[in-house]
Amino acid sequence: MYNQYLKIGQKVKMIDQGIGVPASQLEDVFLPMMRVANVGNIPDFGLTIAKKIIDMHQGQLTVDSTTGQGTTVCILLPTLSLS
Repeated sequence: MYNQYLKIGQKVKMIDQGIGVPASQLEDVFLPMMRVANVGNIPDFGLTIAKKIIDMHQGQLTVDSTTGQGTTVCILLPTLSLS
């Protein structure tokens, strides 16, 4: 995990080297109760809630994944002007 300060905001990137998310399911990772087929049957709300919170702050949450190589989750939150 690392943080990067950009002129437009703060970027946090988390990278793992796990089993990854199948490409056919990558678009669905933000749906409520979605659980990718390669990790089991327990539904999850984690990314759904995270995306809603980040959207409320005009940020971006992206997920990039390759099966067998891992997943990268990136959060970008905008910098607010104090003037």
